[in-house]
Amino acid sequence: MAMLNNKQVDVINDRLVELGLTDDIVRMDLIDHVCTSTELFMESGDSFEHACDRAFSEFKPQEFEQIQELSLYYIHLKQNKMKKAIGIFGIMASLIILAGVMFKLQHWPGASIMLVVGLALTAVIVLPTMALIGFSKPNSLQSNVSYLAGYTAAALACLCALFILQQWPGGRMLGAAAMVVMCLVFMPLYIIKSYRTSENKILGLSKSFLILSGILLFWGLLQKPHAKPNNPTQQTSEVNH
Repeated sequence: MAMLNNKQVDVINDRLVELGLTDDIVRMDLIDHVCTSTELFMESGDSFEHACDRAFSEFKPQEFEQIQELSLYYIHLKQNKMKKAIGIFGIMASLIILAGVMFKLQHWPGASIMLVVGLALTAVIVLPTMALIGFSKPNSLQSNVSYLAGYTAAALACLCALFILQQWPGGRMLGAAAMVVMCLVFMPLYIIKSYRTSENKILGLSKSFLILSGILLFWGLLQKPHAKPNNPTQQTSEVNH
């Protein structure tokens, strides 16, 4: 079977762009179809130019734009369904975490299971899916890095809370990693974006510094030393005296 070279594929791509196909995903799908038809016509003895014209003649003049509109509609419909589903998962995870914290404070059974399920669901499913939804939009490199850093730090913070609440080893290391990503990557990008886009720059800076204060407070609580138990020998000696 005849195979198209890269230059011929570029010719087909440029022709699709001229016909109004601006979405990359839809255009890539149609390129595969047109290239396959062109190769079949070339196999029967046609030149590339004639085979390409025959492949494009299989579509009506306005059919390409209609295909793009329908494809984008179904893509957006699928994305909206995914957003709704992940929103429900996020609400469920939040409610499970809140219930776990309440059970933990009241020393009721089942608290550990709720915290493990809620925090794990948030860190492993909810936050990564939200990050993918953010990346699916046309964003600048700075926005994509900010998305990645923010969701990564949030997932690490969830795992840190889970490990510390369950008294598993490695919780403080996860918290330190979350702080590094948050303070060195996310916060500088957030402050720059907030300062540039905010109508009231003072208000934008105040929000940024409030977030930074909350992060530092979290770090300070994370580093708070545990109270050491009193020496039993010393307690006995004090009682005797």
